[in-house]
Amino acid sequence: MIRPSADRVLIKPLAEDKRTEGGILLPDVVGDRKQALLGEVLAVGPGRYEKGIHTPVDLREGEKVLYLQYHSGVRVDVDGVKCELLRETDILAKVN
Repeated sequence: MIRPSADRVLIKPLAEDKRTEGGILLPDVVGDRKQALLGEVLAVGPGRYEKGIHTPVDLREGEKVLYLQYHSGVRVDVDGVKCELLRETDILAKVN
């Protein structure tokens, strides 16, 4: 399992990419509007340190969140599942 560092969060998308039969990714972008995706938090980092002050990540494993795909994260393969490794600030909202 991947253990994120600092304020990073490992997200498993709960919706699949839209791709053509040839493998071309169809983005959820119309003009300058982007669609938020739903995902599940798989792992969280310990938080970040700034000027000696520790700020923990405000997310827990198992929570559902909204995030923007490919905003500034990295796609990683975890046990055959394509996941996103994002900074906590890239998470838009928690979903109840």
